[in-house]
Amino acid sequence: MAEYLKCPSPGCEFKPKLQEMPCPNCGDYKGGKLDLFSGLAVNTTDYTRPVIECKSCKTAFEYISCPKCSTQIRQTSSCFITTACCETMDLPDDCYELTAFRNFRDNWLINQGDGKLLIREYYKIAPEIIRTINAGESPKDVYSEIWNKHLKICLSYIEEGEFEKCKDSYTNMVEHLKRKYSIMTQPTQCMKRRS
Repeated sequence: MAEYLKCPSPGCEFKPKLQEMPCPNCGDYKGGKLDLFSGLAVNTTDYTRPVIECKSCKTAFEYISCPKCSTQIRQTSSCFITTACCETMDLPDDCYELTAFRNFRDNWLINQGDGKLLIREYYKIAPEIIRTINAGESPKDVYSEIWNKHLKICLSYIEEGEFEKCKDSYTNMVEHLKRKYSIMTQPTQCMKRRS
């Protein structure tokens, strides 16, 4: 699953692979140098919106200009693992399931004491989990298993208003996948407290 940016301008159909875009700062684009970055954009306190970072010069951008119409293209915030599972089930980006998870994240989780840290940690880990699954055998089977064993349960917690249970279940799923696929990251303060 490649990470795409889509130009929001009406009539412009530019939809490049993020990794094939040249860096606006250093011009590098070979070898997939631009990637999602989970850190904070300069002068913002929005912990949930990924920005774009050049792996060569380490410059972070909140947007890239569309080469066809010059409109600002921003990387929107995503539920990476849930999105991959929903794509496997041929569900659209605005499906009930993704909307429920995004509402949970944006309206409840972010307002919890450890919410912003959990979201930031997720944006560091989830793209690596997705890349590893996609590089392996039968990614569709893996996503179906994740949906049936984990996300379906999380969705039922959301529907029942059991948000704390959803948070715990989702966090446990991410930790399980992190261990299973040997994803190494620096633990955040909230992960250290839980240990």
